[in-house]
Amino acid sequence: MSENIQLLAAQRNLYSRAKNIIGLQMVLSGPIALGAAVVTISHPELKGYVALWGILIVVFDLFVFTPWVKKLRDSAARVQELFDTKVLGIDWNNIAVGKRPDPELVHEESNRHGLDEKKQMPFRKWYPVVIDTVP
Repeated sequence: MSENIQLLAAQRNLYSRAKNIIGLQMVLSGPIALGAAVVTISHPELKGYVALWGILIVVFDLFVFTPWVKKLRDSAARVQELFDTKVLGIDWNNIAVGKRPDPELVHEESNRHGLDEKKQMPFRKWYPVVIDTVP
């Protein structure tokens, strides 16, 4: 697999994991909050437990999920930036972007995405065909 395809696969996997975590956040905050309201109305004696559950979800969201998503998105953006600098022949800008993503991260995340030909195909046609005509 070429290095550029590996970068795109890693970037895709990182963003996908971040989206999955955001989906989990929505499930925890939306339907569970609605269920908690129903439980509180139907069983008022449980309102202390429901409040505790709500506080735990908020704390977990603030101190676990949000930083985790931020780290995944940041890593994915740096991997995408590395891809762009390689393809376009631009120097890496440590001041604007920070340090390069570790090669181990790229390798691990691209392996998680999958290396079969079917999963690589979208990356082979990353740019529209019309780009070929641009000098």
